[in-house]
Amino acid sequence: MLAFETAVLCMLDHLLPGLALLLYLENSGELIRVLI
Repeated sequence: MLAFETAVLCMLDHLLPGLALLLYLENSGELIRVLI
């Protein structure tokens, strides 16, 4: 079970920075300019 938890934490460690970046871009209005 420990290996599974480690894998999940590793996955979150990679996903969370991406989600934070998306939220930051969305909040600053840059995301719309990037998409268009």
